[in-house]
Amino acid sequence: IDPDLLQITLYPVEEMNLLRVAPPLAHLEGSALAQGSTPLAGVHGNALDVEVTFDWSHTRSGQIPTVPGIELGLAVLVGEYEQTLVTFKTGGTHFNNRTRRDSPAAVLAIDTRHSRAGDTTGSLTSTPFILKPGETNLTLRLLVDMSVVEAFAMGGRASMIRRVYPKQFNTSLGVALVYKAAHVAAASSSFVVDQAPVRIAQPQAKPNAPLVTVTVWQMRSAYEWKA
Repeated sequence: IDPDLLQITLYPVEEMNLLRVAPPLAHLEGSALAQGSTPLAGVHGNALDVEVTFDWSHTRSGQIPTVPGIELGLAVLVGEYEQTLVTFKTGGTHFNNRTRRDSPAAVLAIDTRHSRAGDTTGSLTSTPFILKPGETNLTLRLLVDMSVVEAFAMGGRASMIRRVYPKQFNTSLGVALVYKAAHVAAASSSFVVDQAPVRIAQPQAKPNAPLVTVTVWQMRSAYEWKA
């Protein structure tokens, strides 16, 4: 339970971390977030555990923006023509159980409309969650387990689960960071994949854009784990 919001939270049990295969597939630390889609080179899989933090503490406002028009998060099960999006969208309000009035909120969304198996129908589903005053970081934990995608925002303040059916299930295995906002120019940043530094060209975020930290682990099957 979140005592500040008088809200029940839902988050993976700590034992889920035992299924992570070390070392991580990728780690990106405090880099300027690119406009558009930035694939994580060398990261592929349909059994993944991903943790992402978007940090606005360095920006002019010093906190998560409450204005609409910003969408950021992850694309998983990415192929040549398909992907599943798990994103935050800023702006909006939601009822606060403690204050008994609306408070600034963001939205956690899963979009499976671009996962292209011909005999299935994709959907865009979302759930709002309240932003506490002065918060600087949006955090996301994402579990990809074959055809199941589970998302947990802000330590369980919001959570969602969806089935996904990629058409090219053997090759639609990529992961990318996504960011949609206006007026961003160009630059580059670096991240680590399999312990080797890699530099990628990406846009230079303006001062109000967040920094991103992301870690991706391959997950072993629970049936393979031994104490």
